[in-house]
Amino acid sequence: MGGYLKGERGALVAARDPTRIWDRGFGDWMRSQVLPPIALRGGESVKKRAVLIGPSFFGYENDIVDELERSGFVCNFFDERPSNRGLVRAGLRLARVLGRTVRLRAHESFLKHPDASGADLVLFLKCEHIGEDFGRAMRLQNPEARIVFYAFDPISRSAPWIASDRSVMDVKYSFDPNDVEVYEDLRYLPLFYGRSYSGDMQWEARHYDVCFIGTLHSGRYAFVEHVVRNLDASFRYYFSPARWDYLLRKQSSAYRGVPMDQVRFRPLSREDTARALGSSRVVLDLPRPEQTGLTMRTFEALSSGCAVVTTNMRARKLLPEIPESLLRVVSPDDPDGAAKAVESILGESVEEDREVARRAMARYSLEEWCRRVSDS
Repeated sequence: MGGYLKGERGALVAARDPTRIWDRGFGDWMRSQVLPPIALRGGESVKKRAVLIGPSFFGYENDIVDELERSGFVCNFFDERPSNRGLVRAGLRLARVLGRTVRLRAHESFLKHPDASGADLVLFLKCEHIGEDFGRAMRLQNPEARIVFYAFDPISRSAPWIASDRSVMDVKYSFDPNDVEVYEDLRYLPLFYGRSYSGDMQWEARHYDVCFIGTLHSGRYAFVEHVVRNLDASFRYYFSPARWDYLLRKQSSAYRGVPMDQVRFRPLSREDTARALGSSRVVLDLPRPEQTGLTMRTFEALSSGCAVVTTNMRARKLLPEIPESLLRVVSPDDPDGAAKAVESILGESVEEDREVARRAMARYSLEEWCRRVSDS
């Protein structure tokens, strides 16, 4: 039995042993309460065990755990960060010695936990704060496991030691074609979309001409506002991790001219994100300048029946099966071009192309992604 259970403080955690719930608190897993044991049905086979290690990132880690459990694993998630509170994270980054000490203690605590040993699958995600010593310890404690690394950010923003590792990881994947070209043992594996995203609403019935949901960076605000200035209806959600972070960055180019009343300091919920995409015709996708991998938003939008206008110059090459009417590429420095692309899409009939895209997107489901990373 696996799944997510609520601890005393309401944190969502995965429990391997059905008689215990483990609550994540400041990187450690602590006993919170005891449940009556649950008997297994006679003849039921013992499920394989998986451990997911990485950062919390907008709830996608929960989706991965759920999907692995659907495929037959019992899965636990360990958050590599000692805390996900914005102020604590910033403090630990600024006080590097203290931050390293706190992280090491949290990681050492996890290594002593029963769930850190004897797994069949260990999946490292990004691992910005995971060191080589921790990776080697997990290899020693899980000698029979398939150990996989996946980068959903460029390697430069992940764990640099993994690029040269030859002894911990069995397979290393990246979503970024540039990194795959640079590091010979990295394999390309694009991101995915979850089960919440489907394109059931007809094109003409959709409420919004354009949708943008994302973190403020790289001049996104000015770009999006330029695109939507002449449209009747748009959905824009600009996220900043904390008010103090917004105020500190207020004079930077990414935040200059961004009114506080247009900024949200909590991520949009998964349900509301899926609802917004499912009610939109076109989604703007504005990845970081150094990124060449396709974003999660690209897959979520296309699987939701939207067209995508993106500044990822490799998008058409990476998704050749998607009709051009539903995937337009523009320069990151050309908001006028993006506005024209949106106008062109809104003036076309795309229902047949949406069906083509829907069929093509099946290979990018989270179910298929989990199958790839868990297969021997």
